[in-house]
Formats: sequence, C-alpha cells, structure tokens
Amino acid sequence: MNIPKLTLDTNLLLEYWKQQKRMDVTEKLLSLARLGKIDLAVTARIREDIPRPPLADRINELPELQII
Repeated sequence: MNIPKLTLDTNLLLEYWKQQKRMDVTEKLLSLARLGKIDLAVTARIREDIPRPPLADRINELPELQII
C-alpha cells in the first residue's frame, strides 16, 4: 500500500502551535499520520522560518507528532 507523503508548510505548524484559525487542518493531518494513513514532513527551511524560541524549541517535538 502506498501511503501519501505530505509536506507541511511552516505556517500550518505556527497556526497549530498558536491555536489559530487553521489549527483544525493540522490536527486532522496529525490524526491521519498517527493512524498511518499519511506520512508528514515539514519544509526543509523550517529552522529559518522559525528561528527564535519559544516556537523554535518546539521543532524538536515534531517526531513525537509523527512529523519527520
């Protein structure tokens, strides 16, 4: 079975962490990843997009959310 691989843009993670209006979109994708229905990754430049704490520290939590 081929599992779709999706790349999250940084703005979706920011909205999720800040509990903003598109948070539900990211929650749905995280749920699908936990169920093994999709693979999630983040943009390659996420550390450039989020350079300062406290949100920069949360980048290290992404594997726990099933995001590589």
